Amino acid sequence: MKHGTAYAKRVKRVYAQIKKLSKPPKICGASDPLDQLVLSVLSQETTLGNASKAFNKLLHVMVDLNELRVSSPREIADVIAPYIPNSRTCASRLVKLLNEVFNRENALNLETLRSMGKREAKHRLEELAGIEPYHVASVVLWSLGGHAIPVNAKLLAALRKDELVEPNASVAEVQSFLERHIPPAEAKTFCLTMAALASHSRARPSKATPTAKKSTRGSGTKKNTGSSKTARREKAARRN
Repeated sequence: MKHGTAYAKRVKRVYAQIKKLSKPPKICGASDPLDQLVLSVLSQETTLGNASKAFNKLLHVMVDLNELRVSSPREIADVIAPYIPNSRTCASRLVKLLNEVFNRENALNLETLRSMGKREAKHRLEELAGIEPYHVASVVLWSLGGHAIPVNAKLLAALRKDELVEPNASVAEVQSFLERHIPPAEAKTFCLTMAALASHSRARPSKATPTAKKSTRGSGTKKNTGSSKTARREKAARRN
């Protein structure tokens, strides 16, 4: 990524600031790889909190993940809609990936990844049709203990807004950039801490603030009103 060194300094500075002001995040043990894959799909465009709520709701409604696999995207979308934006697209992606896992592994689980080396497991995930860099990184970090920095749509938007990454950099490029500058031992803490940036991104003042716009419109209205009154008076005087 262009200007990587400069961006890295900014990222580390902002991370340190947020980390200082936040409570230390609770880091749980390794999650099941298949569960993590589902969570990554659900959290691709929203917060981890919303994704967890949607996942729990699915597990309450469905018998298991296999029932989820054979359900229609519309059925799934109806369940997750209160928590997940673009729920129909998310549901379709979820069904496709679960079926891809089932067809590839001859079972609906990803436990074989645990017995592989981190690089081999990552490559195996990347071979799944329809999987995206964020999904792969999520499973590698939270289930396999590998070095990865998953970046979803909300975090990417926040990083771009705060000018912490190249504006046109893709998710894969941003993840690779962060992985080069955030050490493995810090990866999980970094992801959980920076989630605050995605949830409460700092607002930047626009060129014309709402107050300024209101003041401008007010001034314009007075001028236009005064001109209109003068014109009506002159028209009335001519009639008389």
